[in-house]
Amino acid sequence: MSRIVTKSTSTIFFLQLLETIVKDSSEVLEEHLPRIKESLDYLSFLSLTTAVHLMGAVKDVAKLNRSFRDSLILILRKALFSK
Repeated sequence: MSRIVTKSTSTIFFLQLLETIVKDSSEVLEEHLPRIKESLDYLSFLSLTTAVHLMGAVKDVAKLNRSFRDSLILILRKALFSK
């Protein structure tokens, strides 16, 4: 996740990989959700393209996991009012 925050040139590839993992093996991701939530805390610092890809990558997790969805909503609200 640090590559996403550091604006690496390969960010989009990592996000596409995350999206594929979420779609194909969302149950495997359960133990890694805290790390994904942590990366969402940096959402407001990401470029628009990266943020859109990150949101697209985790949308299926948000549909399936209520706790994750609640955390995502809280993070988005904080980002909305911090600018």
